[in-house]
Formats: sequence, C-alpha cells, structure tokens
Amino acid sequence: MKTKFLMFAVVMMMGFVFTNVYGQHKKDKKQACEKKEMADVDASKLPQNAQDFLAKYFPGDDIIKVKADGRLMEFEVKLGSDSEVEFSRDGQWKEVKSNDGIKVMAGDAFPMAILQYVKTNYPSNSILQIERCPFGYEIEINTQPNDTELYFDNDGNYLTKEQIKSMKKQPKK
Repeated sequence: MKTKFLMFAVVMMMGFVFTNVYGQHKKDKKQACEKKEMADVDASKLPQNAQDFLAKYFPGDDIIKVKADGRLMEFEVKLGSDSEVEFSRDGQWKEVKSNDGIKVMAGDAFPMAILQYVKTNYPSNSILQIERCPFGYEIEINTQPNDTELYFDNDGNYLTKEQIKSMKKQPKK
C-alpha cells in the first residue's frame, strides 16, 4: 500500500513539474513573439511608399528617429511634431499617432466617413491615433478623463465592440 501511495505521489509530482515547466515555456515563447527587437536605422532605409506617405501627410516635419524590426522589417518613425507612424515592410502605414496630423489623411488614407462620425458625435474632440486592423480601423479620440476607442469597418461604418467580438469568433476563410 505504501508503495502504491509513493508511486502515486511521484507521478503527481512529475505531472505538476511538467505542467509548470511547459506552461512557463509557452509563456516565454509568447512573450518572445510579442517582443519586437527594434534597432535604429537611417531614414533612407524606409520603403519608398513610407517616404511618400510622410512627405504627403507630414510635409516639412523632420524625421527624428527611425527604428526597424529586423525580423519582420516593420518600421517605427518618430517625427519632430511628436507624431509617430508605423509602417509595414512594404511601406504601408499601420498606425499613426498624432495630436494634429490625422485629420488631413481622411478621404485618402482612410475613409472620410470616420472623420465625419467623429465630428458629428464628438465635435470638440480630435483623433489621436488610428490603426489598421483586420476588420478595418481602430481609432482613439481625446475624451476626458480617459481616451475613447472607436471601431470602423473598411468602408468607415461604425462598429460596436460586440460586432468586433463576433467578427473575431468567425472562422477565417
């Protein structure tokens, strides 16, 4: 009886140790995937599409710093106006953070309907951040005391958080 109990205890202990080690490995692997190793690069390394985007929407704004993710070749650009723009490897904008530069992009870089929605529903607030997402766009507006996130599809139609959640549950084609 003692032997069975001892073997049971050893098996349980091994299972506990394996579960903890495997869980930690999975956690470490996830953190490694999420962590971007960014390095400073020369602005000339930016893809031409990114350079054109900056010249069009942030004319005369100095590029202060460019960082690149060597593995994915994504770029983060810090501008003199305190604006920040993230680009994909092909130079398409992924995210823009700016206190004053986002509204000039409307109608060209993203649907005008988004700007109209914000003007109508939040007339005294401005867009601080816009990000391209699989479902369309996520924007952040400056509402006090906290900023507000709004979601839109690719055509600029407002989406509720419930609609976003249901989209995430749908199987990918």
